[in-house]
Order: sequence, then structure tokens, then C-alpha cells
Amino acid sequence: MNTMGNENRLLDWGVALGGLWLISGLYLDGWAHHRIQLESFFTPWHAVLYSGFAFAAAVVGLGFVQGLRRVRSWQLALPRAYRASLFGAVLFFIGGIADMTWHTLLGIEAGLEALLSPPHLLLAVGGGLLITGPLRAALYRPEPPRSRPPRTPALLSLTNLVALIAFFTAYMHPFMEMSQRVLPGSLAFRLVPANPTQVVGAVLLQSTVLMFAVLLLARSFRLPFGSLTLLFTLTTALAVTQHENWALIPVGILAGLAADGLARALHAGQPGWGTRLFAFLVPALLYLFFFSAFMLEDALNWSLEFWGGTVILAGLAGWLLSYAFFGAEGD
Repeated sequence: MNTMGNENRLLDWGVALGGLWLISGLYLDGWAHHRIQLESFFTPWHAVLYSGFAFAAAVVGLGFVQGLRRVRSWQLALPRAYRASLFGAVLFFIGGIADMTWHTLLGIEAGLEALLSPPHLLLAVGGGLLITGPLRAALYRPEPPRSRPPRTPALLSLTNLVALIAFFTAYMHPFMEMSQRVLPGSLAFRLVPANPTQVVGAVLLQSTVLMFAVLLLARSFRLPFGSLTLLFTLTTALAVTQHENWALIPVGILAGLAADGLARALHAGQPGWGTRLFAFLVPALLYLFFFSAFMLEDALNWSLEFWGGTVILAGLAGWLLSYAFFGAEGD
């Protein structure tokens, strides 16, 4: 039993770190697409991405082989949480072959085309299944919900997933394609879209994605202080690499610290008004800090109604999502 436990921990840590390696390579490749005219599939940036995949897939594959020797059944060779990871590794491999073929025949995509390319979307689905093994493993544990804190690999796994979704929706992400530095080498930044409705829609989308992750954690685990700071900081730091607007990183750190404090003060995860208020305040504070950063740079020409209403809408997105996780119990 202890041997099995050690093997599962190796799976959790190996896939979590391999997933972080893969996601870092993905963002590095995105950064390169913004700055370099890429003309080949074989680039250093792809090498980082695919080596991260190879590491995570090798960890799962080794676990599968070891399990097969032990139980002689391919269906039971891996823990339940990692069967989808194995399938994801196969999908990612197929997507990689398709991506190389696509680039060879049709050239290198740029901008929105790169995010919507069918081979890239296949890579995203396969990668998402692969890297979320540690999260599923933590969710499948038999203990009652919120009776234990999440293990670090599970937190990294969920963070990797949020970063993956954020990357493939970069065209609707306030921290990515919608905010850029004014001049190279400067920390000053500005909102790019001339039409504020684009930013409003992006705030709603990303608030929903982020709060899905936050409320999943709150419902499933007892959150130690720092859990949400890790999630917010890593995803923000990755997002701002695309246009090097590093001055936005403190927004993620402050929002994460606020979320951790609110989770403890409001007993988030227990049915009732505390969790509802938590679900409203976390995204609202994130985007209050976001718009405040632009105001400090004197780079926000929106009226109070525009940016203030957008902050409230972000909060309402989290509040409504709380009903999907906790129902109406305690209201």
C-alpha cells in the first residue's frame, strides 16, 4: 500500500511539474509569435513546449507500464484519475503530428488564427486532459469535502489548466491582448481596444473561468492561506509575458492575497451568505485593482460608469457561478 502511495505521489508531482513546464513553453511560444516572424515548426520555443509534454507523458506512460506489470489489465493499470491523462497524452501526440503537417503545408499562423487553428485546439484539449491528472486525483480521494487541504500538485494542476484556458482565449483576456506597454522598455501600459464593450466581455469571460477554479477549490478543499495567491500570481505572471506588461503582476498578487483573506474571513466553501459574498468580492476586487493600475498610470479614459459597472459585473459573474457549485442551500 505504501509503495502504491509513493507511486501515486510521483505521478502527481511528475505530471504537475511537467504540466507547468508545458504551459511555460506554451506562453514562451506565444511570446515568440508576438516578436519574431516564425517560419518553421522547429523552433526553440516549440522545443520547450514539446519537451514539457514529453516529460509529463513519460511520467504517465511509466506509471501505466508499472501498473500493467502489477495487475495485468490495461484498464486498471493506472489510477482512475490518470486514465484521462493517458488519453490526453495520445491526443496531444496526434495533435503535434497534425500541427507539424499543418505548418509544413499551410505555413505558420499568426494572431487569432494561431489560437483557432484546429491542430492547436486538439493540442489544447489533449494537454488539458494530461495536465489535470493531479487535480482529479485530489478530487477523487475518499475524504469528505473540505476535510483536508489540497496537495501542492493539485493546486499546480488547476493553475496550469486556468493558464491553458487563458492562453487560448487571449483575444478576450484583459491582461493579455487587451493591455500592452506604451513603449518598449517602459513599465507604462494602456488598454488596447478602442471599444470598451470588448473589455467588458473579456472581464466577464475571464471572471467566469477564474471563479470556476476558485469555487471548485473552495467546495472541495480546506484552503490554507496562500493557495489562491499562488493561483492568481502564477496565472497573472504568465499572462503578462505576452506583451511584457510586468507592472500588472502586483494586481494578481494583491488579488490573490485578498482572496485568501476573504476565504478565511467569510468561511468560503460553506453554504450561505459568506460564500456568496466571497464569490462576488474576489473577481470584483481583481478588476478593481486592474482598473486602478491603469488609473495610476493615467491610462484609463473610461467614465466611472464604465469601469465601475464592469467591476460589479465581474462580481455578479462570480456570485451567479456560486449557485452552480453550492445551489441555494443556506440562502
